[in-house]
Amino acid sequence: MTTLTAEYILKIPKDKPEKLFTYDSYIRESKVLLKIWHPDVCDHTDADKVTAHINVLVKVAKEKIAKNNWSINAVFEFISDGTTYRMKYKKHHSFELGDMYIGDTKVIYIIKDEYKKLSDNAINIIANLRYASDKMKQEFQKYVPHYLTYYTANCGQVIVINKTKDLLLLHDVIEHYENHIIPKKHAMWVISSLYNISAFLEFNKITHNAISPMTVFISPEFHSVTLLGGWWYTRKNGEKLLGIPGSLMSLFPKSVIESKLAESKCDRLLIKGTAIKCLGDDTMTGSKLLSSKELPSALVHWLRQPSNKTAVDEYKAWMQILIDTMGPRKFIDLQLTVNDIY
Repeated sequence: MTTLTAEYILKIPKDKPEKLFTYDSYIRESKVLLKIWHPDVCDHTDADKVTAHINVLVKVAKEKIAKNNWSINAVFEFISDGTTYRMKYKKHHSFELGDMYIGDTKVIYIIKDEYKKLSDNAINIIANLRYASDKMKQEFQKYVPHYLTYYTANCGQVIVINKTKDLLLLHDVIEHYENHIIPKKHAMWVISSLYNISAFLEFNKITHNAISPMTVFISPEFHSVTLLGGWWYTRKNGEKLLGIPGSLMSLFPKSVIESKLAESKCDRLLIKGTAIKCLGDDTMTGSKLLSSKELPSALVHWLRQPSNKTAVDEYKAWMQILIDTMGPRKFIDLQLTVNDIY
């Protein structure tokens, strides 16, 4: 705190007090800074500006903590049936239906009360996932939620999903890399795993409808992918949609938007959009990548071609593209840990 410059402090956005303060100590830290920068004791030309900026950040910090909106390394608290629950979390994100808190071994999703129909839908879908055999169950329970708790709380509908410590939100991993581009050799195994999950969804005759970097978690350690979020949008194929994520609307076929009926091909389009985001195109459409000279021709061809009729066909086609792009399959270590991201 005592070595921070005026330039550094003034560059901190007014809505990002986390960049200056820690969750548990923001009051003490602000007092230290104000003693240093108050115009009565500091002769720096920007002392008054720095003091005013610190006071704004303190006010926003207080509001964020009161609303459980502190973005990193804080504590989330909610009350259900008179009992107070608390969880330390590493990262907070807001999304279209509420908020997400990522902890070591749990992810908490807060769904606003007005969307209770969607949260109830998620609980029902997850509870009724089916498996062809015990072997299939043992394998695919690693990649979808299989144990969760559910609360009606003061903050809305609370869904708590277990996860392993190694899992990182794909969105946060993308943000970690320079230019927000995951190295191609690692993006490829993420895509492969997502296509594998889509085949499981198709086996269950459901469409997830929200596969994206904000619902997908990856394990660099085990080269695995888990689809933890977005299940509130999931429907049986041909069933009426409860909604479509606004941020993904451009990836849905016009026919689906007009009919409002679930179609499995939407998941394959969302996987391609997620892959495109991993490769550096924020639009998730591929428009920025088609002219790229750095992408192998097989990947460019994949970007241009339409979705296959089934998830299994799509997975098989992708396996060939993977070989054409990277050669024979092999494990390539992604040296990325929870501490690197959070």
